[in-house]
Amino acid sequence: PFSALDFNGHVNNTEYVRWALDAVHRKLGGLPEIRAIQLTYLAEVFEGDEIELLVSADGDRGTCACIRKSGGANAFLMEML
Repeated sequence: PFSALDFNGHVNNTEYVRWALDAVHRKLGGLPEIRAIQLTYLAEVFEGDEIELLVSADGDRGTCACIRKSGGANAFLMEML
């Protein structure tokens, strides 16, 4: 939505986190206990960009969520332990 954009037309960085947490919740049926979280912003997402949300969960090794732009470039990576 328009409210997710900053003044430069980029998706606001907090939206990446919300999308990633929503994707983890949907894939796992809930959020795991979060002891630590690392966020890596790699590329901007603009209004109209198509994205893919990827989630990987591996027990004690944690859970990762990635937002990938349609061109194949990762825009955001979230790792949770």
